[in-house]
Order: sequence, then C-alpha cells, then structure tokens
Amino acid sequence: MLSVEQIRSTAPDAASFTAGQKIAKQTWNVVGASERALWGEIKGSGKTPYVVMVDLRAFAYRCSCPSRKLPCKHVLGLLLRCAENHDASGEEPTRVVEWLNARDERAEKKKAKEEAAVAQETATGQTDAANEPDAATTKAAEKRAATRDARVKAGVELLATQLQDLVRLGFASLAKQERFWQDLARRMIDAQAPGLARWVAACAPLGEFGELGREELLRKLGKLSLLLEAYRRIDDAPDELASEIRQAIGYVVPKQEVLECGERVEGPWIALGRSLSRNAQIFAACDWFWNPDAKRFAQYFQFTPNAPSFPEFYPASARYDAAMRFWPGVVKLRATWETPDSVNISGDQLERALLPIAAGVELANFPAQAAACLARAPWQTTIPALLRNVVVRPELERGSDQLERKWFAIDRDGRAIPIRTSPEKDAQHAQIYGATYDATATVFAEWNGRELDPVSVWRDGRLIATYDN
Repeated sequence: MLSVEQIRSTAPDAASFTAGQKIAKQTWNVVGASERALWGEIKGSGKTPYVVMVDLRAFAYRCSCPSRKLPCKHVLGLLLRCAENHDASGEEPTRVVEWLNARDERAEKKKAKEEAAVAQETATGQTDAANEPDAATTKAAEKRAATRDARVKAGVELLATQLQDLVRLGFASLAKQERFWQDLARRMIDAQAPGLARWVAACAPLGEFGELGREELLRKLGKLSLLLEAYRRIDDAPDELASEIRQAIGYVVPKQEVLECGERVEGPWIALGRSLSRNAQIFAACDWFWNPDAKRFAQYFQFTPNAPSFPEFYPASARYDAAMRFWPGVVKLRATWETPDSVNISGDQLERALLPIAAGVELANFPAQAAACLARAPWQTTIPALLRNVVVRPELERGSDQLERKWFAIDRDGRAIPIRTSPEKDAQHAQIYGATYDATATVFAEWNGRELDPVSVWRDGRLIATYDN
C-alpha cells in the first residue's frame, strides 16, 4: 500500500491532493480492499454514486466521475482513506473482478504481442517503432494535454481582455465589423478552444440586424463572459460542473467513455422531432426525445459535412424502448443509445406513441424551470420547452412602414411567450393556429432565452404537426 507521501507524489497538482484529503474524510457508501485492489463508492454531484477502483499491483485506477485530472480526487481520497487501514480480507465485487480480469487479459495480449515483435526483430533485424513502452506513450499524452490546457488558458484570457475592451470603448462600431469577429474566432481555433470559436463566430452577423441584433449580441456576450469566468475558476468547481465547462469550451468527451461511464436511463423514449443547424460546412441534426417515466429530455446529435443528409432518422412520435447514456455535466441533455442496434427498426415495425396528457409544464411554471436550468449552467443557448395547454396565436405590431405579424404561445389565463417569427415559419404558424383554434395543445420547442423555436405540436397526446427546422 502506498504511503501518504507516495500518494501526494502521484497527485496531478497540490489542489487535487488537498481535495483528495477532504474526500477521504467524507462518508463513503462502500469501501473494500483485497490483496490486489481497493474499491469504493461515494456520492458525487449527481444522483449516481461514483465508482472508484484501484489495481494495487500496477497502481492503475478507474473512476466513473467526469474529471479530466489523473488520478482524480476520488482515487486520491480512496488511497488516503485506506493508507493506514488497509484490510486485505474483503471479497472483491463482480465489477472489480471483471475490471481486473480485463486488465490481465490486455496485459497478456500485450506481452504476447511484444514477444512476437521481439522474435520478429531478432529474425529480421528490424525495429517496430509502434511498440513503444506504455509509460512513454502516457507521458507524451500528458504533455499534449498540458500544452493544450496552456493554450486554452491563454485563449480565455485573450478573449476576456477583448470583451473588457469592448465594454470600455463601446462596441457600436465593432458590432458591424464582421472581420473583427472572424479574426477573433480564428484565434480561438489556434488556442484549441473550438467551443469559444463557435461562440465568437455566431456574433459576426448580428450587427446587421439593427436593434434586435445588438440586443442579441449583448445577450451572447453576457453568457460568454460567464463561461470565461467559470473556466478561470474550474479548479474549484464540482466534477460535473467542471466537465460541463470544459465541454462548452471545446473539450471532447469520447463517446466510448460515455458508453462506459455515462448516466444510464432506460426507455421508453418518445421522439419529439428534429431541429437542424449549420456551422460553416458542418450540418448538425438534433433529435429530441422525452422519457415519460423518468421525466427526462435527451438530445441525440448527428453531424455531416457539405450536405444535410443523415444516416439515422427518428420520426416524431416514434417510441423506442432502449437505454440511453448521457454525457457528463450538470444539465445532462446530450445522450447516445447504449446499444444502437436496438433502435434500428423498419417502418412497418414503427410504434407510434401518445404523449401523456400531463407531459410537460404549464406556461406559468416554465420561467421557473428555465431559470433553474440556467442557474446550473448560465451559458446554455438552448433549453427544451414542453408546454401543455397552450394555443398559438398571432398579434399585429406596427413596424417601420407596415404591420408585422408576431406569434405567441398563450395559455388559458392569457400568459404569452413569443415564438420565433420569420417568413419561412409564418405559414407553419398559421397551420398550427388553425389546428389549435378551438382547443389547447402541447407544443415542444427550443427556448433560446428570448423566444421559442417550435419543433412539434401535439393535441390530446397525438402528434399533429412537425416544423421544418
């Protein structure tokens, strides 16, 4: 068993070791030890406890938390907790045995591969450069990660300085200078922060939309400022929040990692419809799902270059009895199918589902729901809104030289929330107006903080319309 000083030397930084000391003193749901392993479960910021395992034979570790620091504070906490109380009489749980056996199997395969390579080298006099020691590979990966972290940090500081200058000098003129935003976006790409680059690039065209564009620009820059400040304090953030921040900045959580450690939620999942977006030459399809049992939303993304053609299609109102795994974070909307083959059904097998009559929230309660979601991650740009007992109605407003028709979702008490209006959407809104003229409906939409962007409309639990987003 490692001593406290040895454990300190394995910590990625002093802050992680200090956090590990605090974790060691907390109440653990499960703690166990054997001759070859330690294991434990401890409550994190989410509902599911974090599972921590340490292979004492080679000092390998595994934790289901989303922390990118290796080892994480939970591994350090378990090691510190057991440093002076190592009882080797525990019986290894099944998951620990499976993990250790899998490691042993990989080690055996690696050894066999290395022996074969040595035999080949001896026979041919050639060196296989691919068979580098794991330690060297790991060290190189850590160096790349540290280099990227340094670049991202510099990019965050640069962007924060630019925002401060905009506020100090005023951005009335810069708001219309598309080149300024494009150059800043390229600098964020150079800083290896693609998430920030997307934020900045989205600001470029807003200066062309007059007062509404300036209002939207202020809103975006306010959210961006909160994200930058959150990243500056990321070391003090809980694991789930830290992962949310890193993903917003542009760090990627591999899908395989999500399938192994992401929160698992069983079906049924009802497809609510699809929205489309585009960033440069990349098209994105976001299929929304609703789980009436867990009362959870899920968004499933597909990406394709050059043309909006996606390999998977999920018709609105289709029901899928399959499990989803969620990306880590405090919001947890993005998900993927645990077993994709289980949802690949043919058209004649498609099961249409009814939305429960009580699905969603009343319009009066939605602001509180949206505020709670934004409180967890204020930089969110899209919040799912499933509003029941509303109608879609137009109102005429006088524009600069003519009357303009604005659309709203209105409840029985006259409360209203604006719906995104455009020439392309106007005809669809008019159809929904006719469909909900004599009765209320349930509208599923994406809320951007200012207005709704409808995706589908349901009446008496049945799908009656989808929008071409």
